[in-house]
Amino acid sequence: MKSCKNFSTYLLSVGLLITYFGNLNAQQLMVTNGTGTRLIVEDSLKLVLNNGAFINNGTFASGKSAVIFTGNANANSFISGTAPTAFYQLIINKQGNDVQLNRDILVTHSLQMIQGNLELNGYTADLGTTGIINNEHPGSLITGYLGGQVKVTTELNAPRAVNPGNIGIEITSDGRYGATAIIRGHQQQLNKGRGGIHRYFELRPSYNADQPMQAKFMYYPSELAGINDNALTVFSQQTSSRSWMNLGKDKANPLQHWIMKSNVKAAGRYTLDAGIKDLVNKNKLDIQLYPNPTINSFRLSISEPVEIDLLIRLLDAHGHLLETRSLQKGNTKLVWPMDQYPQGNYILSFANKQYSDLKVIKQ
Repeated sequence: MKSCKNFSTYLLSVGLLITYFGNLNAQQLMVTNGTGTRLIVEDSLKLVLNNGAFINNGTFASGKSAVIFTGNANANSFISGTAPTAFYQLIINKQGNDVQLNRDILVTHSLQMIQGNLELNGYTADLGTTGIINNEHPGSLITGYLGGQVKVTTELNAPRAVNPGNIGIEITSDGRYGATAIIRGHQQQLNKGRGGIHRYFELRPSYNADQPMQAKFMYYPSELAGINDNALTVFSQQTSSRSWMNLGKDKANPLQHWIMKSNVKAAGRYTLDAGIKDLVNKNKLDIQLYPNPTINSFRLSISEPVEIDLLIRLLDAHGHLLETRSLQKGNTKLVWPMDQYPQGNYILSFANKQYSDLKVIKQ
């Protein structure tokens, strides 16, 4: 790690202002929006933000540098700015809290996951044509319970077990699709009034959109939203239709968390959900949550008494479990105190998947 006194050797700027604290173990790194403001990084300098934020209101030329988010405090670490920022290497190594996007980003080399999550927060992490995700695992995920997506663009010409950018879909085909955009999102997709897992994929080939391929869809246990691994099948939504079709599955490995399906069209949106036989009587009841937004507590009300104990989880905006409660068999109402939680967005998830997840707003 270079010290601040050597910083000018690696940074060339016009009208540059950088706000930092300490030896670039910053609480905040800011490039201002003055005329011609540029932050240019040469060689392979490492910029370490310890419990800090990266704010780009000018121009950041990353060179071959690594921007590293570290820290173990519940500090607000985020990436923001007036325009999307292009990183060469972005490393998430947060022992406490996560890193949140408040602006789209581009990662041209690698997005390295070590500890803590990268919360998309409705924005896009674009890997371009050269970026790749490294070491994503259950302890360090790219998530987006409030929306957002990861995107990669690659040439798909007779691919063999290709997982572009390590995005989580492995493709095999004799087809030639040209430059293909692959999107991974984390919002549940509504299927007959209910949601699937917290992950979907969308494929956009340049041509041969209807030519089939074999696709291996990967997921993490935290994205299951209460659905049993063994019940999962592949659902497809084509660009010309809003309805979802159950494609079934050819192979699956619940322990390694993937499902494989052949004869999948090259263009469309795909998610994993429970098969039709697992959906019987899942949506016949009405559910209400009020007041929402709430200040102190909210009330959950179901139109008919539940037939079995209903396990309900409260998650934060990053998908972290905060609290679990149970609506006992025969009951219809449940009061949930929120006094101990700060203002923000939360998710109510039903473990036995009787209902789609609900958004709770704490004011």
